[in-house]
Order: sequence, then C-alpha cells, then structure tokens
Amino acid sequence: MPRFHGIASEVRIHIGGETYLAFDVVVLSHDASRDLWADTWIGRCCFVGARSIILPGVRIGVAENPARIIRRGIEEGVYGVRKQPGTRHRTRGHVAYNAGPAGAVD
Repeated sequence: MPRFHGIASEVRIHIGGETYLAFDVVVLSHDASRDLWADTWIGRCCFVGARSIILPGVRIGVAENPARIIRRGIEEGVYGVRKQPGTRHRTRGHVAYNAGPAGAVD
C-alpha cells in the first residue's frame, strides 16, 4: 500500500456506522483544480445514492429528528462554492463584496 507524505496524509474521509454507499459513489478529500485538501464527513445512518459525488470538505448527516432547517440565506458563487461573509468575489467582469450573513444560524 502506498505511503502518502505531506498534505495528502493529513486529510481523511470519515464514514459513520450503519451508513450505506450505493454503487459507483465517489467520495473525495481533494480537488487538485482548486488546490483543496479537506476532511470529508458522512455521518451515522446515512444513505448515499448511486453515482453520487461527495466533494472535499462536505459534511453529510442528520441534524435532528424530525429534520429542521438549521441555516438560511446561504449564498453560493461559481460552481456552487459557498460565499463567506465579507469576502471578495467576481461577478460578470467586476469585483463585488459579499457582506451578507451567509451561513447565519436561525
């Protein structure tokens, strides 16, 4: 089994007990195109459907039973990347600032 050194050896994929991954599921902890390396979490008692792709840094799981909304007003940028409050992002050729409460908890 190959040994990884550096950043690749520091990130992990965490899958909880009683979780089912259907066929052809891809779970990533890296994205070389964005130079992103991050832990990826799939919680306990989850079902991930066939041919799903779980991107690096994602956390999947149930927050409460029965389920409830835990965040509103989350803004997303290019390719669904979440915008952080007060960060710069490009929109149609000019620079804009995102000063909204992205990810604010109700």
